[in-house]
Amino acid sequence: MKDKKKPSKFFRVFNLKLFFLDSARFLYMLSFPFLRVKKFGLDKKRYKTKLKGAMILACNHSSFTDAPFIGASFFYRRVYFLAAKEVMNTKLKNLLLKGAGCIKIDRENTDIKAIRECVEVLKNGRLLCLFPQGMIEKSDSLNQVKSGAVLIASNAKAPILPIYSEKRKNIFKSRKMVIGTPININEYFSKRIPSIDDINFAANALLRSLEECKKIFDELDQKGKNYE
Repeated sequence: MKDKKKPSKFFRVFNLKLFFLDSARFLYMLSFPFLRVKKFGLDKKRYKTKLKGAMILACNHSSFTDAPFIGASFFYRRVYFLAAKEVMNTKLKNLLLKGAGCIKIDRENTDIKAIRECVEVLKNGRLLCLFPQGMIEKSDSLNQVKSGAVLIASNAKAPILPIYSEKRKNIFKSRKMVIGTPININEYFSKRIPSIDDINFAANALLRSLEECKKIFDELDQKGKNYE
């Protein structure tokens, strides 16, 4: 039996079955030089790691522009987004955003369907971006994170990558983004099937990682250096 031929590099990058999603990636790629995103690691050096495999991108939520900036920062991968149903409240928005990789979730209830879709995305080796605060925070505080990211990561057996950024105060300046160390959620569980305490413990670990990213972000901001 002959081995199946691997798809060409073109079709690995641009899949006709994912036309709208890959079209969004193409727009992210074109906009990247103009959005001027500067990625840093916890060592305050430029972040050059290429993400591989399934992973949850957990970012604080400071503005409606967060999703495009995340998409542009990782345009070399297909990124799916978890979006509140209020954002996809018309047929046109639902069609376009779903086609572009958004998964609609009801934040007021336990949305099993959305969680299953997220797990499926990760099991297919994709990137899933979500905002564990659940909503846009006008202040730069990190008071809490919801447990949804932990539940999805646990079911998909995928790591969580903490990311912190803030909206630009001046459109002519670059936007900094601090990327932390991937978290293996299962390391925080005392049993194979996690208890509520385990889930809360893991959620707090994610919060601490985001706070660590924010600390580095603030230090970079205070230095006032030119990181162009």
